[in-house]
Amino acid sequence: MASCPNCTLSLPGSCDKRCFYDQAYGSGKTSGKALFENLNLPGEVVREFFIGCSLNTVGFAQGIAGFGRMPMSLPSQLALTKFSYCLVTHKFDDTAKSSKLILGDSGDVQGITYTPLLNNPPMIPFNQYYYVHIDQITIGGKIVDVPSNLLLPDNIGNGGTIVDSGSTFTFIVSTVFDPIATAFMNQIPPDKMNRVSLNQTSLGNVLCVNVMGDPTFSFPEIIFKFKGDGQMDLPMANYLDAGQDNFCLPFANSTMQIGPGGSGPAIIIGNYQQQNFHIEYDLENERLGFKRQNCQGT
Repeated sequence: MASCPNCTLSLPGSCDKRCFYDQAYGSGKTSGKALFENLNLPGEVVREFFIGCSLNTVGFAQGIAGFGRMPMSLPSQLALTKFSYCLVTHKFDDTAKSSKLILGDSGDVQGITYTPLLNNPPMIPFNQYYYVHIDQITIGGKIVDVPSNLLLPDNIGNGGTIVDSGSTFTFIVSTVFDPIATAFMNQIPPDKMNRVSLNQTSLGNVLCVNVMGDPTFSFPEIIFKFKGDGQMDLPMANYLDAGQDNFCLPFANSTMQIGPGGSGPAIIIGNYQQQNFHIEYDLENERLGFKRQNCQGT
């Protein structure tokens, strides 16, 4: 709202000119007309709700709801102290199932574990994200040796881990991805599975193996352990089925270079790893909660 910083419907005459917005997020950007409108929710009408009518987008779909820490995000405008979601599996079928989004308290969720939300680097866009601290990454019960300086963000936005429902895969910088790939393949019997290159496909630079027609194959369990009690593991349903007996980790050997000088998070946990988890953003207590759950059945 750079062109109309004081515009509000409660002040007559403050919105007497056309106002525009310009919002960047990750690798995308949207800009257009700034509007106030009534938001109709079940049992409640939110007046003077700010929306943007997009005239130009880069990297976005036709519409997007912002849930980050910026003032104009949906949680900020609704003054939410908590929100949560449970994303259904990406293995789509013909049933009409939607993911559940709860704006507010979802009640006492049995078995949920929490990790603290970290303080954000102060500059845009890093001040909008949800940073968490990964203590360990284990594969088959063995700790992966990753550079510890990349597990926490510095004050200019280098390193650290964010949880982002808007990213599909989990993006990991090569200095963290490479030891994960090595530890994973060291636990794969070479006569059972072979590493294959699918870089020419739309999957991009990911770790894929061929199970050589073995219907009883099993992968070593990958677990992200967070500061506190929170942890996320990677069930088989969260692997990518690339066809022809090829399966891939939903980890992309990449980096979201979105800040000055190409800085950015070391790990971005995308929605493929979040599927079939109840994930709770407890903003009042500055913590993030995880629980394995069949989202298709909720």
